[in-house]
Amino acid sequence: MTKLAVEEAAPGQMGRVLGRLFALSALGAIGGTLAAGFPLLAWIGSSSAMLACAGLYGLLAAANLAAASGVRPAAAAAALALVAPAAASLLPVHARACDAESAYACLRVVDVSTLVGQPARLLVLDHLAHGVNVRDDPLLLVQPYLHLADELMRRRGLGAAPRAFFAGGGAFTLPRAWAAEFPEAQLVVAEIDPTVVELAREAFWLVESRALTVLARDARPALQALPSEPSFDLIFADAFQDLAMPVHLATREWHQAVRARLAPSGAYLVNVMEDRRDPRFLLALVRTLALDFPHVEVWVEAAEQPPGRRITYLVLASDRPTEVARITATRGPERVWARLPSGFVMARAEAARVPVLTDDFAPVDRLMSHLILSPEASGR
Repeated sequence: MTKLAVEEAAPGQMGRVLGRLFALSALGAIGGTLAAGFPLLAWIGSSSAMLACAGLYGLLAAANLAAASGVRPAAAAAALALVAPAAASLLPVHARACDAESAYACLRVVDVSTLVGQPARLLVLDHLAHGVNVRDDPLLLVQPYLHLADELMRRRGLGAAPRAFFAGGGAFTLPRAWAAEFPEAQLVVAEIDPTVVELAREAFWLVESRALTVLARDARPALQALPSEPSFDLIFADAFQDLAMPVHLATREWHQAVRARLAPSGAYLVNVMEDRRDPRFLLALVRTLALDFPHVEVWVEAAEQPPGRRITYLVLASDRPTEVARITATRGPERVWARLPSGFVMARAEAARVPVLTDDFAPVDRLMSHLILSPEASGR
């Protein structure tokens, strides 16, 4: 288009023509970004937004056809351009893509009853599994990292009325389990995506009660709005954007807000998906946590891990260490977890020269790029 415009420009008008084209291009880019990021994704979702763009391109093509060759062929092309995206939205493959679509993710509900042996469902956000809930047995924790979080807190002295704050809801598996077992508990779950909350109520048997409160807002402002005094036995960060933690939940400033709201000897747990060979983000997170917590532990499942680069780590930060370095499940599936030697982890962090994560500088995506860009590790 630029070449044609320059060739057809009047003498002395080439600069004006190029300036006009660049201005229109910039205006279109800004308008498209704002339209997609705010109205389109929020109101009609990503798939419908793509179909709407396809229809718009069809209309523009029809308008150009009308200018070049007359109205009648253009009218037929315009009708086709409008009907095709609408028809595409009715295709079965489109209907099966998401059970619900929010401004943040495509949500799917997968029945895993045959795998669990009783009615159970798995929540999938985009391409990642985020929680398995068992309908008739909330205390059965299928996923190993949630099972470990439960066993770890019990080993550290979980009381009959635990106070916990969960950054990220997902399927609400652990809060649902504790609310069922501890009616006097005070459990607060901050989940930024209201669609996730609604789906948990409808499909994952989530019932709010005196013990369980759900806040449909981002975890960081939700926690910082609470009084800055010790109150929680556990703060659990289990939030993700694709494979990575949200940047604002990985920085030292967030950790300081967490520590200010932990009870004496309370624990901060972080679920981390990382590379088994070169977990650079994990090492940066441990190094950052060590600036504000005397004891930082990294736990993994002791059994042989499935093949692949990606594994799940559970990081614990506290004023008090866990008294044991190995935990065997006391209920539920038979599992064993081990704590990595702290000296080994810190030595690796120093050797890797990973940065301290702050609000000013937290290159989470760069630290995890080797994992995110790997088809094997990302699961895409």
